[in-house]
Amino acid sequence: MDGLTPPNSEFNCKSSLPKAEFTLQRILGITPHVTIHNTTNKRAWVILSPAPIVSISSIGVDKIGSITFSMTGDYKCQEILISPHQYRDYELDTSQIYYSVYFEFDVWKTPFKNRKLNTRKYNINLLERHVENSVDPSLLP
Repeated sequence: MDGLTPPNSEFNCKSSLPKAEFTLQRILGITPHVTIHNTTNKRAWVILSPAPIVSISSIGVDKIGSITFSMTGDYKCQEILISPHQYRDYELDTSQIYYSVYFEFDVWKTPFKNRKLNTRKYNINLLERHVENSVDPSLLP
């Protein structure tokens, strides 16, 4: 088993979610990816965006503690439509991401936006309670 494929050939969200298996490479952030499980009866639109990559641009020893950080790179969001009771695997640029979810009603509603996730430890599970807590995004502050 590769750790991404559910034990059964057919994914059945009504029983239980497959146990997330995290390889050493994933835990160390060498192969960042996330599996999104939509266990709901609604289509879901998921937006994944990487957290900014912070790197050290200079270190000054003369005045002890002089460290300069910089944000590097361009960031592209991945936008995904996931049907009810389906799952998808996605490769990422970094293991720290933000994600937003929208469920299809008469209009698209969201239970949350810009939620931070450490994909070294967690996958994304979309549950019925998220559908129940969804609101029109225009009502959010």
